[in-house]
Amino acid sequence: MPNRLSTEKSLYLRQHANNPVDWYPWGLEAFKIAREKNKPVLVSIGYSSCHWCHVMARQCFDNEYIAEIMNKHFVNIKVDREERPDIDNLYMDVIQMLQQKGGWPLNVFCLPDGRPFFAGTYFPPEDIGHGIIPWPQLLMRISSHFQKKPAELAENADSITNNLLMLNNPFPEDTSRFSNTTIIGAAQVLCSAADKGNGGFQGAPKFPLSMCLDYLLSVRNTRSCETSHAPLDTDIDQVLTKSFDNIALGGLYDHIGGGFMRYCVDANWYIPHFEKMLYDNALLVTTFTLAWLQYRKPLYKQVVEETIDFLFREMAVTNGAFASAISAESEGVEGKYYVWSVKEIRALLPLDQAEAFCQAYQITDEGNFEDGLSFPRLTEATAHMRETLAAARQKLLAAREKRIAPGIDKKQLLYWNALTVKALAEAGYYFERQDCLAKAHELAEFLWSTFHTVKNGLLSICYDTEASINGYLHDYASLAETYLSLAGKVDILKPGLSQTYLARAKQLIETVTQHFKDTANPGYFFTADDQEQLFVRKKEWWDNAVPSGNSSMVHNLADLYAITQDESYLKAFKDLRGAYAELIVTSPSSVAHAINAIVAHEVGIAVLYLPPSADFSAVQKTLCQKHFRKVFVMTDLTLSSGFKLFVKGKEIDSFQSLEEALQKI
Repeated sequence: MPNRLSTEKSLYLRQHANNPVDWYPWGLEAFKIAREKNKPVLVSIGYSSCHWCHVMARQCFDNEYIAEIMNKHFVNIKVDREERPDIDNLYMDVIQMLQQKGGWPLNVFCLPDGRPFFAGTYFPPEDIGHGIIPWPQLLMRISSHFQKKPAELAENADSITNNLLMLNNPFPEDTSRFSNTTIIGAAQVLCSAADKGNGGFQGAPKFPLSMCLDYLLSVRNTRSCETSHAPLDTDIDQVLTKSFDNIALGGLYDHIGGGFMRYCVDANWYIPHFEKMLYDNALLVTTFTLAWLQYRKPLYKQVVEETIDFLFREMAVTNGAFASAISAESEGVEGKYYVWSVKEIRALLPLDQAEAFCQAYQITDEGNFEDGLSFPRLTEATAHMRETLAAARQKLLAAREKRIAPGIDKKQLLYWNALTVKALAEAGYYFERQDCLAKAHELAEFLWSTFHTVKNGLLSICYDTEASINGYLHDYASLAETYLSLAGKVDILKPGLSQTYLARAKQLIETVTQHFKDTANPGYFFTADDQEQLFVRKKEWWDNAVPSGNSSMVHNLADLYAITQDESYLKAFKDLRGAYAELIVTSPSSVAHAINAIVAHEVGIAVLYLPPSADFSAVQKTLCQKHFRKVFVMTDLTLSSGFKLFVKGKEIDSFQSLEEALQKI
């Protein structure tokens, strides 16, 4: 008989609707029952495309014996982390505070008031070694401890809560001091952490860390390090090109259908964890576009255009936005949809083409994955064969589309769709593809009409055509950042369109200031003052797989000051920059998005105002030939001729012509 989750809108929650576990969705009812029955609470967090979430569900939550233990001794709550990122982020901090490796499924044991005292990720149903306690044993141990030593668990919960509150303000009392040397120092730290042999950064599993690459690109592009740190340029070039080449050629990229997987399980970019997330693809489209601007490698542009094709072919939903994720599994097997045997390749391609494909993409009889199957990947030695095998890839894609495909979570998240709009705008503008830029504009309009309400501000999630759940800081900050990016590009479609996006961005930032700002300390809370408050109202400083709301706010405040010359934005920017100063020194890889905004501000953001009659296409072509600093090209409806140029919020009137100004930007 289905449990309470059967009526939920979340695909992930409905995936657990037939577990024998007596699951509750997050809400007051579950905690009321826990208090009345004096039971500990298990908060189990995951998402629909998570492979290990499915594994634990099959092994533990579908097990009648284990479910009986859970139902008897606990009140059990299931949470979709993509639906409730506030809950997920807060409890993820807990597991990292307990010096355990974060990930999903995230299983947190709490007092009846929701305060956590223990957390872990995947637990097996029985002893498999590796020092991991079996799930049934852990359940019984925690239940016994709760009954016999409740004060000890309450003390643990108090300590965790106090430490979480301290994380809200991880900076010295004096945040007014900031030195540009910290920016270069951060770049040096990242370069020293780079994997010089394989690209990316040291260790495994290997994530692309697109925001770190963006930051290094920004330092490289602006050449802000040349005067006193000239050797850093060479290091950055080596780090960046090795990273981009191996990400594009290796196993993170889907060479048959386009698009990026979430991460690789090894240090060599060989085999991916096969889930595809919208945010990864959006961020990497932006990053590879900027990489192409710097290095002009055709491979980088091809990867961007193939990924955009993948997004529209496989992740677009009927109402106009993009789905959140594609599962790692099909037919219950991770990666099955994406791997090939030599026999299959030979059956689908002419013999010569098949042999060339297998040689180039490392498809062997032994296999590079499991059970004699191979996941296609190129090497630097075979990269030159990519062009000649384009037709072969199309044939294999057509064959692959006849397989049973992985599941798609079709819920639309405002935050991730905003990242996608920005990606489409960047690629459309710098590749001079007006069709792509027009798609970005179309999606941006859809997001405003669907997720923005006069009464409640932004909503964060949409199922089918119904948006719900009040927006979080990252929804406001990311959409504002995206609209500002569009404002600097869309007048090539229609002069004056930039003013619409600028007005919306200012409106969003005004709401953030009113409802998310910490009035006692620097920074912005994850939730608004009128949203459900958890046991800690959290500020998120560090980037995770996506930029944090505070790091996006650094971009927004810097950009708004550059565009409007309003000193209030500059003051707010400096306050937030000062709060990040210590974090830039101690953990630059975790705050790279914020550093990138600071670099842009210090170098000088340029705003070029043109009359409605100007040739915006000619300006675009010039800017696409070079990439030195962040530039906004916007219409000034009061101008009948000429131009106005502002850099660092100050008007520059020393240029004799637009051509001269463009060369100096």
